[in-house]
Amino acid sequence: MSDSPFKQVPDSADFTVSEARYSKGNYIVRCPSANGLKSRAARLIGDGLNCRYTGREKGYVASPSKLVKFQKLYAAGWDASFVTGELQPDLSAATPELIDAWRRDPEAVYKAALK
Repeated sequence: MSDSPFKQVPDSADFTVSEARYSKGNYIVRCPSANGLKSRAARLIGDGLNCRYTGREKGYVASPSKLVKFQKLYAAGWDASFVTGELQPDLSAATPELIDAWRRDPEAVYKAALK
């Protein structure tokens, strides 16, 4: 796999990525938690991007395209809502213009983050 998105994912303390053993062509994103609650990475990959959790490999199964989306959104500081699972940008360091744009058209802000 020379053009694999697996090689593009940086090392992080919040998640690890490996090739899936039981799902050909997919990847496993493991998101360990120190306190039993979902981490930002787990909320983003599981709730925000709708990847399924597999107990067999103890991680979320992600296709190569979802892994690239996850990488870009995680690096940009995105998260998924605790309650609804909807994607949310990092509003703690956001400009007022980004907050207004997010309230008007969240889909446009999401697409811009993936570029």
